[in-house]
Amino acid sequence: AYLGNRPDAKPENYGSKAIPIAELREFVAAEIRRHNLREGRTSHTAKGRSLWETFRESYEAPTTLVKRATEAQRQFFLLAGAGIAARRPNGEINLFGNRYWDERLIGFAGRKLMVRFDPENLHDDVLVYTLAGEPICHAACIADEGFDTADAARKIERKRRAFIRGMREMVELHRELSAADVAALIPDAPDMPGGSPGVVQMVAGNTVRKIEAEADADAFARGVARLSGEVVGFPEKKRGE
Repeated sequence: AYLGNRPDAKPENYGSKAIPIAELREFVAAEIRRHNLREGRTSHTAKGRSLWETFRESYEAPTTLVKRATEAQRQFFLLAGAGIAARRPNGEINLFGNRYWDERLIGFAGRKLMVRFDPENLHDDVLVYTLAGEPICHAACIADEGFDTADAARKIERKRRAFIRGMREMVELHRELSAADVAALIPDAPDMPGGSPGVVQMVAGNTVRKIEAEADADAFARGVARLSGEVVGFPEKKRGE
């Protein structure tokens, strides 16, 4: 699985295909042992021996001075670090949404300190130093309200920045477009299709009888006028018709 080009820049699918860390460590240790114990090395110092035999000869020589890292140096090598200001008034440390505190931090409230932490376990204690490297204390996590790993915090921060960047671009776009430009981007509403009723029902009731009676009266009047030789006029249009 691809782990990224830097320890602090992991891909989006980091951990989705990885084996458990215990199995990985066991596998790597076994491969290192196999590599070091293989005999027949042809280098000038090995002379056909294994790398382990060559190293042991040099390591056990009385003229070899072996330097070992101190506990503080090991902490600096294995833990990530960040300069963080201790908050007033009690010197509390805030890291990725989690809060850390120790009573010895009270005297450093408002000052910037160096905090060493495990990026894969942010809910564990952190080590606090002065900027000059002098140890202050182990600060316990008093409120694990934030992220449990630094990688998870960075992913959320990247998404938040991308969202803000998109909103800013949208605002700039609205500023550059006129009202007519925005209206032109809105699609026209489709025409509603016409139609006719599938079933027609005759109107029933007193209204029908009234219309029929008026029609019969008009026809009778025209017939009488025709017999008497009068000019038949058009019936007057009633109000509301």
